[in-house]
Formats: sequence, C-alpha cells, structure tokens
Amino acid sequence: MHSGKHEVSPTHTLYDNGSNGVSGSAQGKKKFAHFRRLFSSLHRKHHSRYSSGDSQHHGHHSMVHLRQHENGHGHDNSVQKRLQQPPTSSTVLLRRPSTSSTTSTASDENAPVISDRPEGYILETYGLPVQTIGQGTGGYVKLHQGCDGRLYAVKTFTFPSAGDRSKMTTDMNVRQWKHLLDEASFSLSLRHPNVIRTYQFVRETDGTVYSVMEYCEKDLFTVVQSGGLTRKEIDRMFLQLVSGVAYLHDTARVAHRDMKLDNLCVDEEGNLKIIDFGCSSTFDAQQPTQTRGICGSDPYIAPEVFVPRAQYDPRKVDVWALGIIFLAMVSGHFPWEVAKTVDSNYTLYLKYRGRVIDHWLARDDPANSVIKSMLVIDPLLRPTIDAVVREPWVVELTERFGRAPTTAADLSKAATLASSPADIKAVNEAMATSGIYGGGNVGYSSTSTVSSGLSISSGC
Repeated sequence: MHSGKHEVSPTHTLYDNGSNGVSGSAQGKKKFAHFRRLFSSLHRKHHSRYSSGDSQHHGHHSMVHLRQHENGHGHDNSVQKRLQQPPTSSTVLLRRPSTSSTTSTASDENAPVISDRPEGYILETYGLPVQTIGQGTGGYVKLHQGCDGRLYAVKTFTFPSAGDRSKMTTDMNVRQWKHLLDEASFSLSLRHPNVIRTYQFVRETDGTVYSVMEYCEKDLFTVVQSGGLTRKEIDRMFLQLVSGVAYLHDTARVAHRDMKLDNLCVDEEGNLKIIDFGCSSTFDAQQPTQTRGICGSDPYIAPEVFVPRAQYDPRKVDVWALGIIFLAMVSGHFPWEVAKTVDSNYTLYLKYRGRVIDHWLARDDPANSVIKSMLVIDPLLRPTIDAVVREPWVVELTERFGRAPTTAADLSKAATLASSPADIKAVNEAMATSGIYGGGNVGYSSTSTVSSGLSISSGC
C-alpha cells in the first residue's frame, strides 16, 4: 500500500462528488502519467471468471481494464490498455475482514423478549451441537440437529445470570444487555424470505444467552471465493439482497450496518438470506435517521462512517455496502481495503471515479451505472434502496426472476410466519402459491439431515 505519496489533493474533500467520469482537463496528461506508473507492472491475458449461464459475462477477475481517454491533446478513445494490478498495492484479495464496532444508536423502547429457561433447555429442545459453523458479532454459532432431524443455527452469547442481578451493575454490562434486548426484539419480528428467520431468544439459568435461527449451509463469501457462480446467479442473488434490504429499511425500520459477504448465507435452493444483526440500528420513520460510530468490516464501510464524531444515515451505509458486495461477486476482489485516503486504491477512486468502476465492471454492463450511483462518495447524493429498486436494470431483474415481498401488504399475501418451526412447511406452501417470489423457501424441509461425515450422539 502506498501512503502519503498518493494522497488526495486538498481540493478533493470527502463529499466532493465531482463526476463519475474523468473530464478532459489540462491536467489530464499529468494525472494519467501518474495513473499509468502506478499500474505500470504487468500485462497479462484477460480471462473470463464465469461459466455459461443465462448470458455469458466476461468479468475482470484480477485484471484492470483501462480506457485511456486523455493524451494531453484531447480525447483518444482508440487506445485501450489491459493491465494487471500490482499485488502489493492495487489487488485487494477477497478475504474475510474482521468487524469493527463502537457505539450505535438503537431503539429505547423494547419489551423483554429473551425468555428465561432452565439450564439445558437448548440441548433438550434443539438437540446437541454438531459443529461450530461461524462467529458473528458478539458470539459464536453452532449447528444443532433436533431429534426429528431438523437443523438449527444456534448463536451463543454470555451475559450475567438471570438470578444474579449484582453482575449487571457495570455500565458495560447494562449497555450490552440493552443492545441484546434490542437485537432480540427486532430479529424475532423480521419476516422476509431473504432475511434469516429467528425462532427464539433464550437465557438459561447459568447466564448463557442463545438465539435460535434457521440454518443455511453456506455463506456467500465461501460461494464467491469458490468462483462457481454464473452471472445469472449473481444477478438473481443481488436482486434478493436488494429486496431484503428494502424490506429492512421500509417495513422493519432497521439498518443492518454490517452488510458483507460473510453476513449473507445461501440455502439449499440457492436463495440468499441476510444474517447477523449485531451491528444494526432501528429508527423512527417520523424522525431523521442518524447514527454514529464505526461498525462494520473495512472493505465494505462507507467513507462517511470514518469521519470523526460525525453522524450519518445508516441506510445509505447499507446501500454503499451493497455496491461493494456486487463488485466482489463479479470480480472476486475488493476494489480497496478501506475507504480512506491512506488506501492508494481508494485514493485513485476519488480521482477517477467512473474509470475505477469500469475496471471491475465493463462500461456497457447493464449494472454499471447502478453500482456507480451506489458508490457515490456524498451520502446525500447516494440513492436510497427504494431508488435502487426503481433502476431500469433492477426492474429488468425483477421481471426475469420475480418480485420478492418487501412490504407488510406483500408479506400478508405470502402468510405470516409463526414462531414455531413446525409452521414453516405451511408458510413455504403459501409462498409457492402466492405468486410472490416463486421458488424460495423460507425454512428447511422436515427431512433435512446433517451431511455425511458428521455424527452426533444424543438422547433422542
């Protein structure tokens, strides 16, 4: 990474939106000489990343596709260069970043929704743990299999015992407990086929808190890293992601704030689910939606989050993260490590907005203009998720793949999910016959079993 040497000039402020393209200024020759030096290394054959699907898409993988528009004497559209990004500064490998979290604002009005149960309740009700399947914000997640073969994802937290209130005296414990109550309250209320279903929050007498959720076998990071997605599959999953976020913002009044490949899972039908609401914040539709503090994972975090002591709209932060997720799905790389001027890739983006996106996503790609708008620096100029839904490309995807419910009215057509997992089969059948979002289960089949190679012993 190059620091200092490639800092943005003082004329480029954080919210200096400028243009998505590069103007033909008198400084063009100097700028692009610098640009060519930075990416000077390495010419390489360009390979497509995708297998054939609905349409063949020629992605850029680790390559940078540059069009040289300026030569100091005007525009020269005939010259094109294909350059490999130097691995030390410009290729950001797809890896799992850690989540950062400071303060967040959440609703103050939540009823106690965590049930107190005797020690051993989780094991008796949901079966023994089979394996650890992940680590989320504030806890770890294990796969459990019930006596009937049903699979559950059980997230474990540790908080003071229900019988020892003296342990709740520290400010830290009080804040943690309140935040968990907030998370439990809205997690249990979420009803959407592209949002993970939370069945129950439980605190056992030893103080351990659990959330019980539907299980998805894979997370999207693993799927993307394997390189096995066609462009058709990417488009379908992105539509599902947009639909899920639209539901969160418009109906549930929740901003996720930690959208990333790791927090999206894929069920056995290939449907995407949004998971892990540990960083999320709720908001009132009648009041300005503002929050503060750093929460999320570096490659996905919007630039306004890093402004010291600043307040920002968490919904616009989610929209930014969706743009990063799409680029990662298409290219297999992050465009930068962090949206700060110490990152040379991000510094280039501040200078050459449209061109940088064009490197990862061809200019004639129907998604190009949408992703550019979602990655506008100034959050006031960045679209809302509703505006993204209305984009012609997203409308076309909806016509191809079907419309997912995003409002309370839509969801009532599909049926209201009950708290008991036993009712999921009926809900799936209602969804299939409703004409809304065909082909997407919201839970698992009662015949689901643990994949071969895993074994458990229980008292079933």
